[in-house]
Amino acid sequence: MSDPLVAPSYPTLPQELADLIIDIVALGSCDESQYDSDNCLSDLKTCALVSRGWRRQTARHLFKCLTLPSLTFTKVDWFEGNREPKPDPNQFPELTTQALTRLQQVVQPGGILSQNSTILPFVQELTLDFWNLADFFEAVRPLLEQVSFVPNQLQGIIFDHVIATDSFLSYLSPLLLSNNDTIKQISVLDVTMPSYGPARRTWPRLRTAIFFNYFPPLPNLEHLFFRRIDSNNCPRTDSTAMAPLLPRPRPRIVTIDIGDKLSAAVQERRLFHPGMVCFDLSGMEELRLIHYNYSWDFHKPVLTLCTLRRLTVRVLQSQRITKTFYSPDGDNIHRDVEDLPSYAPNLTHIQAYIELDYHRAEQFVLGLPHLKALRFLQVLEIQAKAEVTTPHPDSPVSSGHSSSSWDLIKTRLVSLDESLDNLTQCTISNTLGKIKNTVGRHMSAFGPYGSRQGLRHDMKIGSNPLVPPSYPTLPQELCDLIIDIVALGSCDESHHDSNNLSDLKACALVSKRWRRQAAGYLFKSLTLPSLTFTKVDWFEGNREPKPDSNRFPELTTTQALNQLQQAVQPGGILSQQSNILPFVQELTLDFWSLADFFEAARPLLEQIPFVPNQLQGCVFDHVITTNSFLSYLSPLLLNNNDSIKQISILEIIMSSHGSVQETSSQNQTMMFFDCFPSLPNLEHLFFRDSEIDSDNHSGPDFTATAPILPRPRPRIVTLDIVDGFSAAVLESFLFQRELFCFDLTGIEELRLIHHNYGWDCHEPVLTLCKTSLRRLTVRILNNPRTLENPFYFPERDNIHRDIENLPSLAPNLTYIQAYIELDYHRAEQFILGLPRLKALCSLQVLEIQAKAEVTTPRSDFPVSSGDSSSSWDLIKTRLVSLDESLDSLTQCTMSNTLGKIKVVVKVKGASFWEAKSFVDSCFTRMKSKSSPTFILSII
Repeated sequence: MSDPLVAPSYPTLPQELADLIIDIVALGSCDESQYDSDNCLSDLKTCALVSRGWRRQTARHLFKCLTLPSLTFTKVDWFEGNREPKPDPNQFPELTTQALTRLQQVVQPGGILSQNSTILPFVQELTLDFWNLADFFEAVRPLLEQVSFVPNQLQGIIFDHVIATDSFLSYLSPLLLSNNDTIKQISVLDVTMPSYGPARRTWPRLRTAIFFNYFPPLPNLEHLFFRRIDSNNCPRTDSTAMAPLLPRPRPRIVTIDIGDKLSAAVQERRLFHPGMVCFDLSGMEELRLIHYNYSWDFHKPVLTLCTLRRLTVRVLQSQRITKTFYSPDGDNIHRDVEDLPSYAPNLTHIQAYIELDYHRAEQFVLGLPHLKALRFLQVLEIQAKAEVTTPHPDSPVSSGHSSSSWDLIKTRLVSLDESLDNLTQCTISNTLGKIKNTVGRHMSAFGPYGSRQGLRHDMKIGSNPLVPPSYPTLPQELCDLIIDIVALGSCDESHHDSNNLSDLKACALVSKRWRRQAAGYLFKSLTLPSLTFTKVDWFEGNREPKPDSNRFPELTTTQALNQLQQAVQPGGILSQQSNILPFVQELTLDFWSLADFFEAARPLLEQIPFVPNQLQGCVFDHVITTNSFLSYLSPLLLNNNDSIKQISILEIIMSSHGSVQETSSQNQTMMFFDCFPSLPNLEHLFFRDSEIDSDNHSGPDFTATAPILPRPRPRIVTLDIVDGFSAAVLESFLFQRELFCFDLTGIEELRLIHHNYGWDCHEPVLTLCKTSLRRLTVRILNNPRTLENPFYFPERDNIHRDIENLPSLAPNLTYIQAYIELDYHRAEQFILGLPRLKALCSLQVLEIQAKAEVTTPRSDFPVSSGDSSSSWDLIKTRLVSLDESLDSLTQCTMSNTLGKIKVVVKVKGASFWEAKSFVDSCFTRMKSKSSPTFILSII
């Protein structure tokens, strides 16, 4: 069928693959603006609407990050510190009222933050943002304490626009303690430290210590982010304050993003002073420093840690400070770079982000050679960006003034080239194996340092952001499954339109990891000698159209031979060195019914180096079985004896054999199949059309002997034969016990495509597989290959008489599937015979897929139950008959195993609602029965 009644059965996407796809979408959302929740989460919202299976995993990302008390769900970037903008102070009264009202609603029973909420369990990251309003926190605190987080639910907490009052700390302490074992990340974006105690007078250093003293041990803490910690203007006279005594959190990664020198000095003395020890950094492995207007020497308390292995530095212009102060004498970062080996001698990885048009970039570049003293350095990664604009008078250049910003950038790129070359020449590190540069502007390749022996140099140029997002790698098994699903979908299209492989071609261009699996489908099915790659449908028998016979001598055959000759030459796609030929698993032999064409192509075909047991299927189409063809076919099949699973015979012409060229039709067929080896793994045979060369044979040759070789034993047989005469003749040749071309004693499934003949023509097949046959598929369709109108004899053409004999021919059937066209006259005969299936004692499933097309009245399709005034009336009459037959079958069936009857009705050209209402009214009795299960689908 070129228009299948039932949608193809696609493999179910594993839940692990669906989850991974959603995770990648969620990671991509982080690359957008974090402050526009509609645009940021739109892709995830779309994923949530795909199916129920996708909804839960998507909800984990949609509701992962909660901001209180504003009650918004946003994305959190733990390494960049992006944040919600602080509202205009003039809007505070209105916004605080709205936030209180909304928060009061959601903590009520049934709200999204209540005890029985289905959203609250997804929250893993909490942002506390009170817009620096202590009164606002006091107003919302009773509502916040009603939010029922379960113990160890939160994995990250952000403090933004927070005043750390006594009341806030008394709320924070139990919250952190309740999530002590799960918290992995803490971000301090903007916290104001007031004075504590009755006198309200505390030193700022001790205020910071007291704030962090409310932190529990947090054994799984991985990352700390610090941006701003402020102190209000209170006297510093309380000298009795005590340093914290609790076991301190031990982060593995620390990110420090502070605006200027004074803030750097003050903040780090508060956080990392040996007398305070707010955090135990003895096991810290990675430090990320965002430089703006200060140098590295202010980070000495952190850099002196012996466990530090990775250092990330950003020498960027401040996004939060408008003016830059430059002092050539006291502002040399390279002096700090010179001291780095003494601060952190065990560094293995250094990553630097620099803005080439920022005056500190040159100082950093000049200091790179001082890294030579790092003995264990393995990777140095520099990502530089620049924006070519008008001249910058506030960005002096020590090497001289530049006439434009581009000149400035070029000068610093030359300095970077020289510094890296100097570093690689004098380094004492034996482990430095990679230097990587990413430059955010077009430039020529770097100089001589990239050619140093044993050193890998990666140079990338582009205008993208400095740090591309790190996406998780999709496992190869999941990539292969995606391509398998795409390939299965391609089979549903026309097999003769090259566009049906466009999806697979697109997959092959995704990456090298996708290419091999996609190539396995693109080059799986080869047609010779025309040298085309197409899809083979083993159960439908779709085929390449035969070319116009007028073009054979002049164009088509000559062109095919030339292409084939080029392909088998050394380096060709069918040569010994080909990387395409190993993908071929299915071979179609199509010689357009020209014996001379085969003779001309045979020497080239024999040069194709198929490896033993490479082919899994063979298709014979437009083939004449001459002696020469059989002598070529026999070794081809024998070479693939253990691998062939499918054979399709679409059109063959049986030629006479022997010196006299006079052989009986049966022996012609027998000699052809005598070329077949045992084929122990053969699963499926497809037969469509075979002809006998009527000019070269006489009567039966009774002296011929039957083949002696072990016969192939297919598990599935599909018969698609045009009319009753062809069916009777071919099956008498193929399945007679005396000839025994195929051993059908173990056949399990038979698929019959009915056009103008009845089931009685298949009695030889049904008799042979009487005990083993379990599944039967029948197609009662208008013949698509016969132009004549069907000839109808009511007294002799009743298929239900054949159905009456089916229980005796195949008594062990468990599954029957029927495809019928309701506007075909044989459909009614089949429907009337359905009650005869009651004698099948083992029947479990009966599936009927009926289709019809509503058109003008058809006078050549008589209806035994009465004339119809239109095609729709004809279809309704037969649907009523189908309802009555199924009801009769279920009332009198002898089968105790019949558990499912499925009916699919596809009506084209009629109103869907009219068809649905009528079909529903027909099968009301079947729907009301509890056994067997009745499933009705209307398309």
